[in-house]
Amino acid sequence: MYDPRFRISPHLLQLIARAAELRGWIAQAVVDVPWLPALQRDTAARLAHSSTSIEGNPLSLPEVNALARGEEVGAPPTARREILNYLAAMRWVWGRRTAGPIREPDLLRLHRLLVQGVLPQEQAGRYKTRPNRVVDHRGRTIYTPPPPGAAGPLTRDLLAWLTSDRAAALPPVLVSSVAH
Repeated sequence: MYDPRFRISPHLLQLIARAAELRGWIAQAVVDVPWLPALQRDTAARLAHSSTSIEGNPLSLPEVNALARGEEVGAPPTARREILNYLAAMRWVWGRRTAGPIREPDLLRLHRLLVQGVLPQEQAGRYKTRPNRVVDHRGRTIYTPPPPGAAGPLTRDLLAWLTSDRAAALPPVLVSSVAH
């Protein structure tokens, strides 16, 4: 089984405690204000922008905000589709009826949502079949992920760890960090 390597330093423990305090404070707060939907839309747009821009999406934050509001922007179709897919995937995650653990079919469905109309249909919701790499803006390789044959087993290992007793004994923010 996957066994993440990390060290809980005093500083990290202090940050985890502070996060738990803030989570408790937020959970007790009553937020019923008319601007909440706009705040949620803005948050979704910021998440979509930051997550897709590191993958090379050229849209600016104002353009992503416009797409989140349902407006059209003059951008390459694939770039628009990536943002719209990301927003749809977040709506799916936030609207999940079950609060249970994320399973492999959930991840594959999420992948389908993220790549719909971007990758060929036969690749959507499936593990990769070819090697890939992450490159910087100059085309230099900055990360080479595991080969195609390892993607499924490694993912299942991570999911098994995420649902293990060991992970359950850790603060959720730490488990989320490992998952990320």
